[in-house]
Amino acid sequence: MGVGEVVDCENRSLDKEEDIQKEQSRSKEEYEELNQVTALLLNLDSNTGESNENSAETKGSTLEDLFDILKCDRMLSSKQEEVVIIPDGPLYKVPFPALRDPRTGKYLSETKRIRLAPSLATLKHFEDFPTDQTSDAKPLVIGNPLVGKVMMDGEECDIERLPGAIDEADKISLLLGVHPLLATQATKSAVLERLKQGVSVVHIAAHGSLTKGTILFATSLEVRATKVIPDEEDYMLTMADVQQAKVRAQLVVLSCCHSGRGEIRAEGVVGMCRAFLASGARAVVASLWAIDDDATLDFMTSFYGNLKNGKSASTSLQLTMNEMSISSRYSKPKYWAPFFIMGDDITLKNI
Repeated sequence: MGVGEVVDCENRSLDKEEDIQKEQSRSKEEYEELNQVTALLLNLDSNTGESNENSAETKGSTLEDLFDILKCDRMLSSKQEEVVIIPDGPLYKVPFPALRDPRTGKYLSETKRIRLAPSLATLKHFEDFPTDQTSDAKPLVIGNPLVGKVMMDGEECDIERLPGAIDEADKISLLLGVHPLLATQATKSAVLERLKQGVSVVHIAAHGSLTKGTILFATSLEVRATKVIPDEEDYMLTMADVQQAKVRAQLVVLSCCHSGRGEIRAEGVVGMCRAFLASGARAVVASLWAIDDDATLDFMTSFYGNLKNGKSASTSLQLTMNEMSISSRYSKPKYWAPFFIMGDDITLKNI
């Protein structure tokens, strides 16, 4: 899909190169396991590498191969407009909306609304606890927290600014009719206080770490007054912080690089998405990889526009993807396919 190509995207990920390589190494092992299953499904001889007439060599793109391997035609035969997928293992990294029917050439997102769920227990939880338990307070929009010089992994480092994140936060806050928390205002303590008070929507455009499962915010003036260089607990929002905050938001949008990624365990991907859901949020939107800054801004603008027009979260995501897929500039799946929604299919109240 070309997702590894260099794009005009500010780096919102703070993972070190060696940590990224470890993650990629784990991914290779996971994909080797998946490829073994894929080979069997395609009737390939994994020992010799020889293929028959049904092999991937003769069938088409990987997006089309995966469509058939994962039996997506069964989804198309369903009368339901929405499909809820509970991925397993490395399938958490599959951009399901971009899987393409080799017979019609249509992407799965053109036909079905797609939503992910961590488990059947999570779906049962949403059924048992209605949406009226979520907050209808004003949205919280965060952009470009000014982190500055801090201690990270025992070393002093200076975290760069994210001008693209400011533009994104400004545009989203204008759509939602709120004042964003930007730069020095976006401190960890201020964010946690707002989360505990209650917010209907949380939009975060900031630095994040895949390997640590954290999001970085500015350090408060009180901490800066007592410490020359703040420590990690002064500016890093962890999964434990999120769960303790009891975030009763209707929707959380994590606009950080690779925000949808995390450590794959038997119970699924453990990361910020799961942390916000466990904390009480109904739905989380995140991404599998980094994309062009302008494409992200266009995507988010369209997504929130659909939400404000009364569309559900999964419908808003589908409409935005379909809109971008037929655009002249961002038609390639690498621009719109990384985004996904996990959790309940909410419709925003009082926005």
